[in-house]
Amino acid sequence: WGVTGSGAVGGDTLIESDRSIKNIHLATGVFVLLILLVVYRAPIVVFVPLLTIGIAVFISRHLVALLTQLDTVPGFAWFHFEIFKTSEIFIFTILFGCGTDFCLFLISRYREELENGLDKYEAMREALGQVGEALTGSAFTTIFGLGMMYFADFGKFTYSGPAIALCLFVALLACLTFAPALMCAAGAVVFW
Repeated sequence: WGVTGSGAVGGDTLIESDRSIKNIHLATGVFVLLILLVVYRAPIVVFVPLLTIGIAVFISRHLVALLTQLDTVPGFAWFHFEIFKTSEIFIFTILFGCGTDFCLFLISRYREELENGLDKYEAMREALGQVGEALTGSAFTTIFGLGMMYFADFGKFTYSGPAIALCLFVALLACLTFAPALMCAAGAVVFW
């Protein structure tokens, strides 16, 4: 409406960033859902990674928000942490990508152990024993690499890398705890 200047441009940028983030969240969710449906052809098992990663994203976002407030706690005035709009996009897409991969490995191994005749608890114990180290090693390689972005000179990298690393750690924990509990609770019906 004829408004110019840095305030107007900044406001428009924030509005478009929010719209972009919503579109990326929607596209990521839809693509992951479609890929899981194609891979498993079992609608119930699709909800294991989606629910697991959804919870991890929820918890992660709150942890990152708390980190930005840590400098207000007595004794932590030295700690300064920022988060940027673009970091949310990275957190969401990386968690859904990596978390889905983690769950896919676990689900595949769990299914194999069930087919070998083990009960659901023993099958999950075996599955975690078989893929747990690989998942943890893979995740920590990425977590460590992202954490090293703290030493970058560019502020968005300095803060986004460690934030994404923390979120990925939460996703790993969710995939190694919540996803197995969810699958054991559902039992073999999860593959219907």
